[in-house]
Amino acid sequence: MRPPATGRRGPPNCQQHIQISLYAPPRVIDEAELRKVIREERPPTKLYYFGKFLEALGFLTVAVGLMAGMQGDMYTDLYFFIGGIAVFGAGRMIEKREMRRD
Repeated sequence: MRPPATGRRGPPNCQQHIQISLYAPPRVIDEAELRKVIREERPPTKLYYFGKFLEALGFLTVAVGLMAGMQGDMYTDLYFFIGGIAVFGAGRMIEKREMRRD
């Protein structure tokens, strides 16, 4: 059996104590502060939506390849699968780059 939790981490002789509070009250902000946060938020760019479009196109390409594979043409299935992954990966890179941009 495990010993009861004591709020300590590490070896038993460790003097480090961690205070854990599951009942911390949520931070309350007023209306003016909320309006300020909303105004500062930038809308996504067109390049972000283009990345999302490429991701969806990658999914569609893999699905088309799956259908071709069910008809018996495995090489077409493989080509669509690799192409879909490449298109999805390009879209994901564009999306991540746009999300990090401040």
